[in-house]
Amino acid sequence: DETPEILEILWRDTLSAYVNSPLPVLFKEKLFSYLSRYCAVPYCIICHSCALRPLGMTSAEVLASLTEPAPVTEIEISKHCDLLAAQPSPLEEWPAPGSALDKSLMACSILSFLNPMQAEDCRAQLRRSLGEERCAYLMVFLGYVKTCHLWVEAHPELSYEADKRAQENLGHMLAEEPRLAEFFRNYNELIARERQGRTEAALRESEEKYRRLFESIDQGFCTIEVLFNENERPVDYRFLAVNPAFERQTGIENATGRRMREIAPLHEEHWFELYGRIALTGGSMRFEKPAEQLHRLYDVYAWRVGEPAERKVAVLFNDITERKRAEEALRESELRFRTMVSAVPNLTFEADTGGGNTFVSDQWCAYTGMTAEETAGIGFARAIHPDDAEAVTERWFAAVRSGRPFESRHRIRAEDGSYRWFLARGLPGRDAGGGIVRWAGSLMDIDDLVRAEESLRESKERL
Repeated sequence: DETPEILEILWRDTLSAYVNSPLPVLFKEKLFSYLSRYCAVPYCIICHSCALRPLGMTSAEVLASLTEPAPVTEIEISKHCDLLAAQPSPLEEWPAPGSALDKSLMACSILSFLNPMQAEDCRAQLRRSLGEERCAYLMVFLGYVKTCHLWVEAHPELSYEADKRAQENLGHMLAEEPRLAEFFRNYNELIARERQGRTEAALRESEEKYRRLFESIDQGFCTIEVLFNENERPVDYRFLAVNPAFERQTGIENATGRRMREIAPLHEEHWFELYGRIALTGGSMRFEKPAEQLHRLYDVYAWRVGEPAERKVAVLFNDITERKRAEEALRESELRFRTMVSAVPNLTFEADTGGGNTFVSDQWCAYTGMTAEETAGIGFARAIHPDDAEAVTERWFAAVRSGRPFESRHRIRAEDGSYRWFLARGLPGRDAGGGIVRWAGSLMDIDDLVRAEESLRESKERL
């Protein structure tokens, strides 16, 4: 027997979570009776099924509700969540019993009870549709149902025959729908079969998702069996499965079932060593390696699959040959550019499409004493003579906005604090479509020319 204190706690929970809950009575009883299919003792399912008769449900409707399979697949669950998501939130009124919205609320509640770890989307949609307060009452109610199931399973001696709901309604319901009697006798077997079917359906869905992913990804993918010699040294591997992108990424046709040594006898040893290590240790690896006989360079991620004794490895890979060639060509181009810039006496620069500096030559740094970091963005303006700075920067950014070439004669400060005159020119660099992608320019020292012009002008004025 339970202590009075425990019984008092249970009664208070019954009042707050069930009897006095503001959730619609019919929804509560339908949900309680349905969830009681997962209680091994028949007390709950019979008593709460009987409670549905005074609420207007026929015995046939009760049986249909109890035998409806639970939503299990991602497609089924998404259908209910999508329907609720399409409604204004929160719902002003509880949906009519039996309506599509009512069924979707029921389905999301059932999943939240059965698989709480996988029902985050359902709970989020319930909060959106019901509002925080009503959703909180629903979650408390679901917790109460679980508590009741644990209680009656711990007290199998509880008899539904002593419950007023069963006394007043069970006989009428069995007379109206005799199949209810068989259901109440055998519902545990039905739920066991349903759970098995649910597991199999989830497995099929998982396999279908894997197959779609397997066939749709751009990367090459394969599973291989690593082959070892008598000394446990990896010497070859056999392709077990490949995806459609495999042939495009490797150039190998009809790979399934064939060995790599058969396909490429000179294939590098590092491939066998790496895959062998993964098969033996169970670790995963990310690496870039060449496959010279295939004339390709690969970015690879590989990990062990299956049982250790099977020595299977899954390989996800991408042919990065062209990317590496492009990167090398870019490096060579940049090297040629830097070499050319270093050989030119002018101060050279590059800027982004907004006019911010992104590069200056070594000559700029040597002359101004500023680092490339100090010059970046609009830092270059600090080297312009204060009397020229405002007009020059306005002219520069006006050219950037318009896309027209830039030209200016102004003074640039040297590292020792003196100033010399420079002729600055900048041109936009455009892509194939004519869009500006960067700016490039140079500053040529014209200080001697400017001073000569000033001397000539002064001489003319004296004459």
